[in-house]
Amino acid sequence: MLAEQAYRQASEAAFNYLQEQKIDYVGDVIPSEEQGDFDFENGTEFEFIFEIGEAPEVKLELSAKDKMTYYTIKVDKKMHDDYRSNFLRRFGRLVDTDKVTADEALEVTLDNGDMKIEGAYVGLISMNEEERKPFIGKKVGFKTQVNVNELYKTPAQRAAVLQVKENELEGIKPEFSLEITKIRKFAEPELNEE
Repeated sequence: MLAEQAYRQASEAAFNYLQEQKIDYVGDVIPSEEQGDFDFENGTEFEFIFEIGEAPEVKLELSAKDKMTYYTIKVDKKMHDDYRSNFLRRFGRLVDTDKVTADEALEVTLDNGDMKIEGAYVGLISMNEEERKPFIGKKVGFKTQVNVNELYKTPAQRAAVLQVKENELEGIKPEFSLEITKIRKFAEPELNEE
């Protein structure tokens, strides 16, 4: 505990010194290899040695011969709306919904008789329109037969969902019954000052 506190105070002091002296640095200050061991049991004063990565000085000398290209970007409504939507998606959340409409996230139970996986994820957003079609309009409790090799395109995805190693996939029957247990859709957050 004392060691952590001492290191924290020393590193804060090093950061403060760098700011006061207006020293440009990259990364964090790190303890030096030259630093000896401390006796926190008996000692009362400690000297810490840190290393910093000093930022290189960059000088750009421009002359009248140098040309700068300026771009004027006109932001249209679509660009604005796309940016706004992408920004809001970062702070959105998944909420439960009644019915599959387009690109929801499904929580399902997969069962092939030999193995049963509860809480498996099926993301409709990563499917094309044809692949989504069997799920559109369906509700919680809907059951169907699926081939996991078609539902999850890569061996890594199949192994993760089936909770096995990739080299164990060959011995697994790919035909599973699928039951939708939860349907969730993305909800953008309310746009406000926060």
